[in-house]
Amino acid sequence: MITTEKHNYHSSDVTVTFDPNRCNHLGYCVKHLPNAFNPEKKPWINLERADVEDVIQTVEMCPTGALQYERHDGGPGEVSPELTTIRAVDNGPLFVHGHVQVVDNDGQFLSKETRVALCRCGCSDQQPFCDGTHKTL
Repeated sequence: MITTEKHNYHSSDVTVTFDPNRCNHLGYCVKHLPNAFNPEKKPWINLERADVEDVIQTVEMCPTGALQYERHDGGPGEVSPELTTIRAVDNGPLFVHGHVQVVDNDGQFLSKETRVALCRCGCSDQQPFCDGTHKTL
């Protein structure tokens, strides 16, 4: 069952959306731009602490798509790579990067994505998305 618990973080240039149900806590954001993405602080995302281009570059590193952005400064949005890739992670999800349309078992459209982690273990509560449940098995 997919829930819609998302959090929005705003600056004058960009809004970053965080979906905790899709986060696998790989830490790309925290490692790459700790001044803007710091789980020790509240709020954990503070866009005023970094340049908008650095924020966007960091968000686009998120392999699960838990982080997304919308620009307000007239700059370009995220561009899907020409070639869609699927990367299997040992004991983890399938990371898909490219032009991705996600549908459920009944063929119903769920979302259009550029980055997504798909569940391989079958235990995610956010099917077909990975929610990190495999880490507890």
